[in-house]
Amino acid sequence: GYELFTEQKNFGKATNQLARFNKWMKDITGKKDVYQAERLNGYNVIYNRLEGAIHPGKMMQALIAKTQAAGVHIRWNTNVKKIKKSGVLLSENDSSISGDQVLVASNGFTRRLIKNITIKPGRGLVMVSEPWPGMPWVGIFHYDRGYVYFRNAGDRLLLGGGRNIAMEEETKDQFGINPGIKDYLTNFARQKLTLPEGISFEYEWSGIMGFTPTKTPILQRINDHCVVAAGLSGMGIAIGMDVAQTAVGLLSDISSMNN
Repeated sequence: GYELFTEQKNFGKATNQLARFNKWMKDITGKKDVYQAERLNGYNVIYNRLEGAIHPGKMMQALIAKTQAAGVHIRWNTNVKKIKKSGVLLSENDSSISGDQVLVASNGFTRRLIKNITIKPGRGLVMVSEPWPGMPWVGIFHYDRGYVYFRNAGDRLLLGGGRNIAMEEETKDQFGINPGIKDYLTNFARQKLTLPEGISFEYEWSGIMGFTPTKTPILQRINDHCVVAAGLSGMGIAIGMDVAQTAVGLLSDISSMNN
């Protein structure tokens, strides 16, 4: 993993903290010198030797297979419009599902079901280029405090983010493409990453994240029948499994009390 810098001032401020960051990481992982200042493709970068890549599509396929093997029935395309205090879910077609325990893990969409929760939606854009022979960006990259991220997807460039240039516009839970952000990311790819003019972006989509004021997930019991685990603040791939384990613990506690 790499943090990319285009300004010397910001790079200097970050590298001045490397000793502190490395101490924290050694305390947590037992590994020395996790972060290192380097040069890559003409830019200053901070390299994180412990960061790894994951294929989200394959991860979800594995998760679905695992849950179905455990006997979990997944109801696709069933939008929930209301959760009653008794644990009954009402869908948009007015059918209902009842259960002793309900876990709300809808992240950026949580306020549709629980109005007073402090989670704001944040829409993100992702684009994937046509094949780029000899693409120089192999690995996981972050830029501008993590607001821009990119990586290789085979021989294609996957690029996303840019939400910070239209923050209020992107605080929404409707899917869609912001033309200004798309232009910003395209220009970044051309000007900073040297994406050739003859190669365009072939795929694009949006996703909805959920942010809390402190960027700490909300894990709490709402009532005797409902637990919330949401607000992963853009870090779901990294912390989602740990949040899920804690949520299961909250559900199990009340179940054992009822038994």
